[in-house]
Amino acid sequence: MRKHFEAMVFTALAEELRTGDVAVAGSEEYADWSEQLLPWQDVEAKLGDYLVEVGLAEPGDNAPYDAVSFRRQLQDKLTAAAAAADAGYPDNEGLVIDPATGIPSLKAHRSEGQRASAKALEQEIKARMPERSLLGIVSRTAYWVEWWRRFGPASGNEPKLKDLFGRYVITTFVKGTNMGPYEAARHIPGVSGHELSLAANPPSPR
Repeated sequence: MRKHFEAMVFTALAEELRTGDVAVAGSEEYADWSEQLLPWQDVEAKLGDYLVEVGLAEPGDNAPYDAVSFRRQLQDKLTAAAAAADAGYPDNEGLVIDPATGIPSLKAHRSEGQRASAKALEQEIKARMPERSLLGIVSRTAYWVEWWRRFGPASGNEPKLKDLFGRYVITTFVKGTNMGPYEAARHIPGVSGHELSLAANPPSPR
């Protein structure tokens, strides 16, 4: 479990480093991150189209745009949004402000029920997606990916089981559902608890 967690952490860290959301202290001694940025001359040439694309400027607006303009624009938008929220408060039945503390809170939203379109979509998905059993899914993945070949006795010797594919698939299903080998043998014909117990030995890489 720890190995999987470490792999997940380092994968996320690598992505954050790639996007620049995480920095390493002292990394500037090895490379200058600013060299990866566009030259300011190239930025100025593309700035007008970019501002229009993200909605910060109107088409044909050639007014100079700098940090002061950006801050003023955001401040104006925030002021307008706050004014709209204040104006709509009397008609907003879901928002309540405590007169004693001034703390706003939202009322619990009550669902109006599932819409007819959602029900139709659910039925269509079920019609196109046949029901699969968990054991069937495990069997199919074992057949196509052949992960069952990675299992074997802890000693590294060749297994003595007759049906390796079937035994390892059933054992994986039993262990994955947290059933004991003898409990599973009572519900699965053709296998014994002893066989499942032997097949459940820790895998050894080949």
